[in-house]
Amino acid sequence: MSAGRAIPALLQALEFRSNNQMHQPVIRALDLIKQTVEHYAGASPVQICLVYTNTLMIQRVLTEPDWTQRMLPDDLRALTPLIYAHVTPYGTFRLDMNQRLAIEQGAIAA
Repeated sequence: MSAGRAIPALLQALEFRSNNQMHQPVIRALDLIKQTVEHYAGASPVQICLVYTNTLMIQRVLTEPDWTQRMLPDDLRALTPLIYAHVTPYGTFRLDMNQRLAIEQGAIAA
């Protein structure tokens, strides 16, 4: 079984829980990924994670009044998390596991 099929099967078989408040964003993200895998059965886990991250970034921008006021009805209809122009598929991505990504407003480094 390929990783593209094994990961969704693994996510469906496991249940993730934690009482630790610091783990809740990860628990919520895993739940969302599980729901999305069910809805988009043909999508890979990487695509699903990209859509989730893009959604968070779009939501973050739209919380700023300047951007919200600029959006016309056609602009809102055109919004989609299925963007990938900002992705560097063959570049280097340095991941610091000791620091959180500053995606959500007010996010602080751990």
